[in-house]
Amino acid sequence: MARSAARSRLVQLELMRRLRFATGTILQQLSRKERDARARFTEFVGERMTDGRREEFHGEKCSDNRIIGNNHFIEAVLAKAEALPEHRPDVKAVVEAVMKIYEIDNQRLRAPGQERVASEARSVAAWATLEFSTGKLTELAKHVGREPSTLTCAVRRLEKRQNRDTQLAEKMERLRQSL
Repeated sequence: MARSAARSRLVQLELMRRLRFATGTILQQLSRKERDARARFTEFVGERMTDGRREEFHGEKCSDNRIIGNNHFIEAVLAKAEALPEHRPDVKAVVEAVMKIYEIDNQRLRAPGQERVASEARSVAAWATLEFSTGKLTELAKHVGREPSTLTCAVRRLEKRQNRDTQLAEKMERLRQSL
């Protein structure tokens, strides 16, 4: 039973990750300005509120009703969830993996200032802590000598930047694979 709950949680985390990426991608189709895009999306949804109940959104035409999408999409999400590790790393493991990818030491990661490589490494560590770790952002914040709110803002900027920075996206994927 615990294994099933863990698998379900992994599926949920993968869906949330994809949703964050998909949300940005969808909104960008509507406008370059996030505020305008959100307004246009709200208008679009509002126009379709009278369409009534749609079977495809209630799992009636799908192989797994936890996931909205066609069967091909559902199978892809579940396959990716199967590939995720059973265990979740702690903050220490995340930090070690980030330092290895960025080829920096702990002293440089904790150093005051906004040196680009160390700053990006801290942002990626915060993202990985939120996405994959059993640890909390407050624990990472203590480790890197920053405020949790600073790391939260850094994660938001990082997620936006990964869409247009292929090198960053590759590092994030390498980290995901290593964890």
